Amino acid sequence: MLELLAKSHLTWIKYLRSFGCPEDICEDFVQDMYIKVWEYQNKYNKDLMYNGSEVNYYFIYVTLQNLYLDFCRKKKLDTSDIEGIDREDEEYNEIDYSNELEAVNRWYNSDNSNIYEDEYYKKIFEEIFIEKKSVSELSRESKITYWSLRNAIKIIKKQINDLK
Repeated sequence: MLELLAKSHLTWIKYLRSFGCPEDICEDFVQDMYIKVWEYQNKYNKDLMYNGSEVNYYFIYVTLQNLYLDFCRKKKLDTSDIEGIDREDEEYNEIDYSNELEAVNRWYNSDNSNIYEDEYYKKIFEEIFIEKKSVSELSRESKITYWSLRNAIKIIKKQINDLK
């Protein structure tokens, strides 16, 4: 597992940079994350991979975020921007499109030239906005990476907003 994690080393650095982590200590946090993941696997005997071959990006993201938040709290640094990141996941479920029902219906009933993409977005819309699943829950169930789902939801929102 650690070999697969190491292949995405630069991605882990980018995650930390997105939190505002200074570049000179990003490597330290990534190394700490490798140790935490290894310890977690050994302690709980759990595989942190999707299908045995795909890295659970969300788990790694949360681990890195927690490591950096702990560091910020110890140094008494402001963490309000970082802590708001987790709340974004909840916001996807809380959006009330009932006031924009006409735009939602037009978007949902439209036919695009790309049938695969159209069906993909519609299925995600149903799971997130109608069934009220969280992005991380849908990611685990569908085996679609957390970040792919987040990007798809942003696209869906933009397409609906463009129809208003």
